Amino acid sequence: MRARREPNAETASMQPAPVRVKDVAAAFNVSERMIYMARWLGENRPDLIPEIEAGRLKLAPAYQQARGLTKPKQSGYDKLEQAWRSATDEERMRFIAQIFEGLALARQRLESGEPSESAEETTSSHWG
Repeated sequence: MRARREPNAETASMQPAPVRVKDVAAAFNVSERMIYMARWLGENRPDLIPEIEAGRLKLAPAYQQARGLTKPKQSGYDKLEQAWRSATDEERMRFIAQIFEGLALARQRLESGEPSESAEETTSSHWG
């Protein structure tokens, strides 16, 4: 059995000094909050670190997502549905009329043999 050695002044000075968040933040020219977020993600969600390192995910949004602080991004369909629900009856009728006008123009082009425009061109020229 080995005897436990008491630290003396010589061995104690060989111990690395604890790293302060403030010093790390200054060294990387970022806020202390960024260091706390990175440390939290490393301890709690290490699966996100490769995404952050690859540049596919930014640190703050990854942290917010991991902590459940953000809502999931709405799809275009969800946004349309929300807009439809919040629209007045008059706005809904105007929108439906524009859709029918656009469909009528597309039908005329098809019947006349004109080259058809893309949906984006039709939308911007007709509703722009």
